[in-house]
Amino acid sequence: MKSDTTKEYVPTVKQYGLLFLKAVIVFVVGLIVLKILTNSVEHLLQRYYSPYLATLTGEFLHYIGLFLIAMTILDIIGIKTTQFLGAAGVVGVAIGFASQTSLSNIISGIFLIGEHPFVIGDTLKIDSYIGRVDSIDLLSVKLVTTGNDYIRIPNAYLVTNSFMNLTRYGAKRIGIDVRVSYDTDLKKAATLLNSIGEKNPYKVATYEVSTLVTSFGDAGINLTLYSWVAYENINKTQSWLLDQINTEFNKAGIVMPWPEMIVDLKGAPKPEVLLLPEKKSNDADAVAT
Repeated sequence: MKSDTTKEYVPTVKQYGLLFLKAVIVFVVGLIVLKILTNSVEHLLQRYYSPYLATLTGEFLHYIGLFLIAMTILDIIGIKTTQFLGAAGVVGVAIGFASQTSLSNIISGIFLIGEHPFVIGDTLKIDSYIGRVDSIDLLSVKLVTTGNDYIRIPNAYLVTNSFMNLTRYGAKRIGIDVRVSYDTDLKKAATLLNSIGEKNPYKVATYEVSTLVTSFGDAGINLTLYSWVAYENINKTQSWLLDQINTEFNKAGIVMPWPEMIVDLKGAPKPEVLLLPEKKSNDADAVAT
């Protein structure tokens, strides 16, 4: 009896062992093929279209491929996928109602693909946040600030709100405000500022440097030096220009005044001076006693 029972179980073990082996092979080979496919599609789209479209398409293919691999493995094991798909459809509808925000972000991501307002590596200003685009996903865009902070912005927010792409056109115009006294020769000051701007090692050569008189202030006349630089060099340019302006203006004897206030008390009533009675010391009181 025992030998017969053993013989009955042997084919079953072999059968399930083969099914398990097939499932493992399909899983491993499927992942390899899926990886090659997604990488190839992302590479082609990134080369001929945009990194944004490449990333979203790659992620979409990745999830679709995982789903197909799972369905194939279930067929190999013997689970009827038609019933599973029916149950999954009901669950999917329920999840769809519960995750409308996620679906909105996915659809918004598709709109961003068509509009193509930025790519990975661009610097965006979204409300009070400024950061470099680090990754673009199905649901959100990730930014990294100059302070190495991580910011997640949902795709739907980018579609329904305004934002600035600070690096879209490569060069940015910056202005350095300089105040000179009213007795300063403005042509001389403007010429000196232009020469400093031309020597700026970070300026973009295709744009001209200019200096304009912008306003009359309480303490002096305000001039602004305009220069075009790459976005990543803005801080370096500002520091270099301020240092050079201070040095060259001191050499040229051009005064950069600071605000002063003159208080004229002419005609104002004289303040009354109240003299407090002197208080006797304790030593004097002791001697008197």
